[in-house]
Amino acid sequence: MLLALAGAGQVLAGLSPEDVNGGLHVLGALFGIPLPPIAILLLAASVGPVDRMVGVLSVTLGLPGVVGLALMIAAPGLSGVGATERLAAYPTYVWTIAIGSIVLARRATTAADQAVADPGGQANG
Repeated sequence: MLLALAGAGQVLAGLSPEDVNGGLHVLGALFGIPLPPIAILLLAASVGPVDRMVGVLSVTLGLPGVVGLALMIAAPGLSGVGATERLAAYPTYVWTIAIGSIVLARRATTAADQAVADPGGQANG
């Protein structure tokens, strides 16, 4: 749910550039920037004990997002808002690609295992 809200916020911020409609851009950014790293860390806490790979990956990519978010709030002039925004947001994109790759790899492995276990496909038919 948090990632869905974050996605909606990112779409809103993207469709409302700051120099055209600053209010809508900021509203979208309020959802699109802080929610993804928080959601990723919550996922790590809930899935980590069951799936260590996903848990470690989620913590590894969720923490830089939280650090970027903290820097964006605490020291916005440190290296410019854009840099800290990117530090907060980009780990989410890497996490999404990595999780998708894991899911696809596991799906392929499962399909291959099923083909080896039932080479003629007789169990289903």
